[in-house]
Amino acid sequence: MLTVQNQRSAPATIYVDYGSFDRRLGRVPALMVAVIPPDALFEATLTVDNPRGVPVTVFAEPGTYDVRLGQVPACSRLTLRFPQSVVLPNSSLRVFVHPEGGPDLSSQLLKVAPGEHLALRVPPR
Repeated sequence: MLTVQNQRSAPATIYVDYGSFDRRLGRVPALMVAVIPPDALFEATLTVDNPRGVPVTVFAEPGTYDVRLGQVPACSRLTLRFPQSVVLPNSSLRVFVHPEGGPDLSSQLLKVAPGEHLALRVPPR
């Protein structure tokens, strides 16, 4: 298991020394802890921090359709896995969350590769 704690006021990019080059694992937002289970180290994952008092449903949008990644309960943090069908070479996707009873929130286009670990903090209201 890999636990990353970022106590800085800015996001941190996490790398692992992988032989003669470094492998990018992902980014951890400011003031957040991301926990990546051992069986997910080679899959693309997204740790979602939901400080809101309502659950949020998380989707990946790799093109013209949406793929539901899962639901993050109110005031909790959960690591979700991207299906292999949306993590394709030379492609981008957008992540968006649907807070219960609120408008959708969307990321910019992201390039996600197998083994990358991203983190997302849902903004409080």
